[in-house]
Amino acid sequence: MVEEGAAIVAFKLVENKVFNEEGISEILRAPGKLSGNSGTRNLSDNISDLRAQVAANKSGVQLMQNLVSSVFMPLSSTPYATLLIIITILISV
Repeated sequence: MVEEGAAIVAFKLVENKVFNEEGISEILRAPGKLSGNSGTRNLSDNISDLRAQVAANKSGVQLMQNLVSSVFMPLSSTPYATLLIIITILISV
């Protein structure tokens, strides 16, 4: 499995709205420190791809929040209010 590259078990890529480029760069270069292996072939592409994925997730969260607000807020006097709270909590995590 070592030959396949970086194995990321868990890593907080964004914390307090800050992208941890230094940390992920270190992880992606780590396999290159092992004998007979190389790190990532194109770190800048990997970083750009990850930033794009983070941006897409952020956009998705905003779209879901807008959808939930537009659909469920008018129904706030019904059981849907509880659903709104649950969905908002889930997408904010």
